[in-house]
This record gives sequence, structure tokens and C-alpha cells, in this order.
Amino acid sequence: MIRLWFLKLKVLWRSEHIWAFYMGLFMLYLTKFVFFIDELPVTIPLYGLFMSTMTLVILNSPKRYHMVHMIRLTNWNPIRRTLQSWLFSFFCTLPASTLLFFTIREIFKDTPVYLLMFVIFGLSYFAISFAFVISLLPFKMAILCSVSLYMVLTLMHGYKLESVRYVAPTLNFMYPDYPDMINMLSIFFLGILMLAIYCWSGVDWPRRQKKILLFILMIIAAAYIAVPLGQIWNGRHLANEPYQKVQVNNIVVQYKGIPHTIATRYGQVVSDIIDELNEHKINPNIAQIIITRLDHVPKGTQLEHILKLEEKTLYIEPYSNKFYEFNYGYNIIRDMLELSETDHQIGQQITQSLISKNKHHFFDSLQRRGLSETYE
Repeated sequence: MIRLWFLKLKVLWRSEHIWAFYMGLFMLYLTKFVFFIDELPVTIPLYGLFMSTMTLVILNSPKRYHMVHMIRLTNWNPIRRTLQSWLFSFFCTLPASTLLFFTIREIFKDTPVYLLMFVIFGLSYFAISFAFVISLLPFKMAILCSVSLYMVLTLMHGYKLESVRYVAPTLNFMYPDYPDMINMLSIFFLGILMLAIYCWSGVDWPRRQKKILLFILMIIAAAYIAVPLGQIWNGRHLANEPYQKVQVNNIVVQYKGIPHTIATRYGQVVSDIIDELNEHKINPNIAQIIITRLDHVPKGTQLEHILKLEEKTLYIEPYSNKFYEFNYGYNIIRDMLELSETDHQIGQQITQSLISKNKHHFFDSLQRRGLSETYE
């Protein structure tokens, strides 16, 4: 295996000019010095494009240089050859994963390293597996499919990705502190499904073995489809579930569809904002909070606003894990100030005071970066 890898690398370096890909990758990385930090996430799908393109070149090279017969002499099972090719592709795309890590580390400096590595691996896993299945197409058509997919992911960056939650490998880059495990599970099954399609269609199996592989492929497809179906069932079941309660200071928090810790987090941050408003002689008059996790992206253009105040009840309806984080995720200070109809100048003072006090460490990143322009 090691000798074969060295042979492949030699061919790729000299004949496919793989060094040019790495030069392009490095130029992509340098854009971090051109864009503002808030704009850097737009470049994330382009790293996935590099990974998929690199994998396509790797998979196409044996055909181009008539190495297929040499690889078959290894007497490896086709599935084993597929896994070996996947690992080799993963090795060759490690520079992209590494530079992507340094890029998102600039954005999420307070996020644990293991979570950043987790979401990067998810993108790498998808990008390589996707390249395998589209490699069944002619090379130019496969490149076109790859470019089209990642351009769509770039254009859909942000809350729109929630509408394609089960196929979006870049979704968790919006909130690596609170990764969406349903999304990761979907990407896991989707990756296996794409590899299974590659093995089933790209190899000339004996009839009996091909039927067995088709049966396995159908099981994997069923497992993938079961994820969104399970979420639909869970959403309907949740609608009939009673709300749970937790007391945060003088506020009663009722919640369902979210963990107890997140409900407490919302209660604490709202309580902190109310205390600050009271110090400026503004009384929002909130007695309770009702939090309901939505299983769909709401219609309309106000996708970043999830608060609604009716009489003495504050309704919070998050539909994404991004709303659990208050530094680079959800701007809850802005929405609370808008609901209380706070003057712009006073709002800036309240924002600065909340971030500087940072009672429950919800604004550590903003405080460290010295940013208090969250009220607009």
C-alpha cells in the first residue's frame, strides 16, 4: 500500500501538477487577510471544492495513465481498494483541512479545538465521498457538478442552510460550539451511501454479489431517509408534549425541544438584559419566557429575529443551534432592545455595559475582542 501511495504521489506531482492545486489553496487561505472576520465563513465551501476536485483528479489518474491493471494486480477486494483510495484522498487533502482549521480558528477563537476538528472532518468526509460518486460521470461533467454544488452552498451560507439541513456539510460551521448532531448523522449516512453507489456502479461485480451490494445500498439509503422522517415524527410528538419549567431569578422559563441548560441560558441572559434595562429606568415588564424549538425555517425575511413579546410573556422560537450562542451566533441584545423600544444611544450604553460586566460569561468572545457594536 505504501509503495502504491508513493507511486500515485509521484504521478500526481509530476504529471497532474498537484502543486498548482496547493498554490491555489494557499491563495484561498490568504483571503483571510483581505476579508473581515464576519466575511470569512463565505470561503468555507471553497475548501470543500478543493477537496472534491483533488479527489476527482486522484480517481481519474489511474485511467489517464493506464494504471488500472497495475492496481488490480494487488488482488485487493474492490471495497478495500475503494477504502484505500478514500484514505489516500484524505491524506492528499489534509493541507486543505489544516488551512481551513487556521481560518475558522480566527473566527471562533474561544471554541474548543476538538469541536473545530469535528466539523472540519465532517466537511472533508462529505467532500471526498461526494467526489467518489460523481467520478462515475465523465471528468468534465464531474467537475461541473462539484463546482455547482459548492457555489450553491456558498450562496446559501447562513440561515438558509437550515432548509437543507440533511444535505449541507457546511451547516455546523455556523455554530461549532453547538454542533447539530442530526446534520452530522445525515452527512455520515449520505457519505456511506455515495461510497456504496460508487462501489456498486463503478465495479464489475458478479451478478450474485451485485445483488447483495444493492441490498446493502438500499439499507443504507433507508437509514439516511429515516433521519429526516424521524425528525418529522419527533416534531409532531413534541407539539403534544407539555412544557417543562425552570425558575431563573424572578422569571419562569417554560421550554420544550431544547436542553435544560439552553433554557437556563436563555433565562439568564434575558434576566441580565432586563436588569440592565431597569438600571436605565426602562421596564420591559416580562414575567415569563416560553421557548419552543421549531423544526422548520420560518417564512419571511426576518430570519435572524426569534423573539416576540405579548403582554408579559416573551416568546423565543429558535430553529437553529446558532441561536444558542450570543457572540457570533444570535444577537439577542439587539432584539431585546428593539422589543423594549430603547433609544439608540441608550441601547449602545446598555450593550457596552452588558458586555463589560459579562455576568454569566455569555459574551466572552465579544469582551475579549473589545466589540460592543451588537446593537444596530
